[in-house]
Amino acid sequence: MTESDWVRYFSANGAEPTLPWNDGYRLSGAERAVVIESIQQFQLGENAQGRRLLQRAESLNNEFVQALRLFINEEKRHSQFLGRFLEMQGERCLRRHWVHAAFRRVRGFAGLELRMRWQRPKCSPFPTTPRCGTPPDRHCCGPYAPAS
Repeated sequence: MTESDWVRYFSANGAEPTLPWNDGYRLSGAERAVVIESIQQFQLGENAQGRRLLQRAESLNNEFVQALRLFINEEKRHSQFLGRFLEMQGERCLRRHWVHAAFRRVRGFAGLELRMRWQRPKCSPFPTTPRCGTPPDRHCCGPYAPAS
């Protein structure tokens, strides 16, 4: 995919999804024990500002930087959704966690190429134009599809 493809994808994906925020379901004790800590850590990680990543990308073309900004905004939106879910479950969002701190430190030593690999998937991220032959309802493609 090109930078233009990513800009179009993230721009189109920016609409607020319809999520069941009025659903009164509460996790059971067993469910909480299994998932809450992971959701808290994931929520923390998705909320990153991407400052160092953007700094390293500034020397690249403007469209790449625009796609990267849109990607970071999407991740922050995911963080907001997870935060809202945690709040509905009576849980708090983490301000820091040792796993997050360690990941950021290790990632800080990596170059831009290792921080984020923009690989060309075998098909389009747009389900209306699959090039991989997979039926649209079982489509494998998207920004996180494995590279061929």
